[in-house]
Amino acid sequence: MEEKLYFKPASYGKGIKKKEKPEKPGKNEKDEKSHRIRNLALFLTLVVVIVLVVLWLLRGKTTNTNEKIPNVKSTALSCSSNSFAYPLFRYDNTDSRNLEVRMIFSEDELKSISLEYTLFYDSAEAIKASEAHNHAEMNFNFSRSGLSPDHYNAKYTVLSDSMRMNLYSVANKLDETAKLYFLIDGDGAFPTGKSTLKKNYEMKGFICKTT
Repeated sequence: MEEKLYFKPASYGKGIKKKEKPEKPGKNEKDEKSHRIRNLALFLTLVVVIVLVVLWLLRGKTTNTNEKIPNVKSTALSCSSNSFAYPLFRYDNTDSRNLEVRMIFSEDELKSISLEYTLFYDSAEAIKASEAHNHAEMNFNFSRSGLSPDHYNAKYTVLSDSMRMNLYSVANKLDETAKLYFLIDGDGAFPTGKSTLKKNYEMKGFICKTT
């Protein structure tokens, strides 16, 4: 009986791959993860510090004092007329008007004053003409007094049935020149006493009320 001899091919076993074991995380991967956690912690700490600083800056400061706050009495005086024509306007042409002067006092001393003059008309054309002419005339008067255009916070408003001018000033900016524009008679400085101002307007036919 013949024996058959078998030879293993030279490539036998080379095509079979051994099952590879999963690699454990390396040292670099662990370091990177720790670095990320550390950065996040630093960022959160910085945010908390910024919030605390902002809250500290915004906190109110409480001061204790034994001083008594003075009881300052403020009053308002309003003087109005439906017949008085503002003398510095050159265009009127209306039989219906209203002029009102409002004053604020502290302990009967003037703090601020405002004047409102309203002219009523039947047509939009007359309203626009009144605003244009009187605005120009007021600026001419301001210039003649050595003042800038639209002085005393002058405002001119065109309404649906009327034209309105407003003047306003605080007391410490009122001088002898201001008397012309706020209808104050007499020589000398601008009066600041409540009784003096009330008498001034009542002599012109205004009705004055105190609140």
